[in-house]
Amino acid sequence: MPYKTGSWGIQAQERAQCRTEYFKEYYKRRPDKDRNSLGYEGEMIGLEVLSGSEKISNPCDINWNGKLVDVKTARPTESNGGSSLPRWKFFLSKQKNKIDLFLLICKDNDGAVVNMYLIPDVDIKNGNLSFNVETASKYSKYLLSL
Repeated sequence: MPYKTGSWGIQAQERAQCRTEYFKEYYKRRPDKDRNSLGYEGEMIGLEVLSGSEKISNPCDINWNGKLVDVKTARPTESNGGSSLPRWKFFLSKQKNKIDLFLLICKDNDGAVVNMYLIPDVDIKNGNLSFNVETASKYSKYLLSL
């Protein structure tokens, strides 16, 4: 169906063309996203911590001695219920039941690693995981030493 004339016709088509051109230029000049992202930093930490591991792209981040490991990295958010303790949230539903292990890296607001957990997929009951310093005791057996 051809564009109508009037305020939603030709002008809308021109605006769409301008937006497309803007975003093409934006993506050309922005910094390399992969090298500066929180996730990429976490994957590099995971490769250092898990000796003998190698970087892969699908279906997860790391192959470690034949086990598929997905690395998730988070900075703290405000806790629910008015607590002043930092809370880390991890969204795992896309990789749930497809991999063997999750490497969860908790960072502070300055980017320093606070804790790391290597949790088997079968021990995570739902697709989202959220905990603070007090509730992390449930996963303390999976805590990696820094």
